[in-house]
Amino acid sequence: MFSNTVTDRPEFNVYVDKNFILSHLTQEEIFKIVFGYLPVEFEYVTSPFRHDSNPGCWFEYKDNKLIFVDWADRRTLNGIRMGHLDCFNAIQLYFKFPNFSTTLNYLYTLIKNKKDFFPVKKSLIDSDKQEPHIKKRKNKSVKIMFLSRNFNLQDKEFWSRYEISSSNLNEDGVYAVLKYRMINTKIGNYNANTLNELCYAYTDFPDSRKKLYFPNRVKGKKRFITNCKSDDVGGYKKLPKSGELLVISKSYKDYRVLKNQGLTVCWFQNEGMIPSEEILTDLLSRFKEIVVFFDNDEAGKIASIEVVKALRKLSQETLVRRVYLPNSLLKENITDPSDLIYKKGKVHLLVFLYKKKLL
Repeated sequence: MFSNTVTDRPEFNVYVDKNFILSHLTQEEIFKIVFGYLPVEFEYVTSPFRHDSNPGCWFEYKDNKLIFVDWADRRTLNGIRMGHLDCFNAIQLYFKFPNFSTTLNYLYTLIKNKKDFFPVKKSLIDSDKQEPHIKKRKNKSVKIMFLSRNFNLQDKEFWSRYEISSSNLNEDGVYAVLKYRMINTKIGNYNANTLNELCYAYTDFPDSRKKLYFPNRVKGKKRFITNCKSDDVGGYKKLPKSGELLVISKSYKDYRVLKNQGLTVCWFQNEGMIPSEEILTDLLSRFKEIVVFFDNDEAGKIASIEVVKALRKLSQETLVRRVYLPNSLLKENITDPSDLIYKKGKVHLLVFLYKKKLL
């Protein structure tokens, strides 16, 4: 069992930052230290940071970062908003650490000692005699509804830069969105508003789950809105029963760009979400080789390592490897196949694919 205080400070033998911690622990595993279970996106839970007996909080991914959302908690502590926490904030607040450095120190200690993640459930604000009500409860998920519109010249201008056609979009269940509404029994209905910006809905998922993509929004400003789960693998239903090579990408754009080059491809919801063992085992059983093709930045490289580890853990028979674009392309803001075909052209992409023995 973990104490909720740090009694000593180990000396760092390596440079420890967020990326180092996340190369050893997933965001879900870090949250588990506080909550006692691995979070599942959009399932209702109670908060360990206040008296809470009615599950109305949830976890959701925002630009590859897993966030604990509690709209009922408007407090701040040490400058941190308690109703909107990432995994590092949650650790710092739950254990009352004075600063972020101490939080990293604590997580480094856990990694170094290789302990299991089953902490003492002690509330940040409750007395020692009381424990927070921590209970995982599945409830109705957030529903996303939208009104589609016909593709127009603006859509053509956006997608043609990646050599993606309207027939590709139609085949993949991608729609241009005029209005959308999110419905949730806990947080109420959001009124549908006509959009004055580009928005596309990815709909190729079970139980009518969707992912909305706002391409002109800057990173970190809700470019994606989704109720999808980690097992919602794009293109999964269209994969053949068996094949030589499967490429796993991290986005729809990359998926369709690679598919248009003749590759067999599927795509994960983002670089931080790994599907269940059931999904991974199925993929391993159907292909002789699986290649993970994520971004060439640090986050993408770390994430691809984790996916390769998860796949290799389940099977030694299937060849599993990872590829990413040359680091030199980062100077031109090229991180993935869709960037490459847009900024350098199809020939550069094909040369890379042949070099990496994907074609």
